[in-house]
Amino acid sequence: MICVRCSKDLRPPGIHTCCPADKQHLLHVDAPHFHAGAIFFNDTCIEAAPILRWCEGKSYREIAQYAKRKRWSLRVTRIQ
Repeated sequence: MICVRCSKDLRPPGIHTCCPADKQHLLHVDAPHFHAGAIFFNDTCIEAAPILRWCEGKSYREIAQYAKRKRWSLRVTRIQ
């Protein structure tokens, strides 16, 4: 996955330091059969746990709509 801001490779996983922290958020997904997370920058998923890999490149709104249909619980935390 490539950073949407600076076009650098985002592997290995983790917080990408070129992006302002106030625009990075961690999404916590609590589903009946798993708990996982995804990192967002400017409302776009830039990295996700393997079970949420399909989220990469999608907006928070798209993921939230899907989660609502599946009855998953979502929490967003700002990364500092």
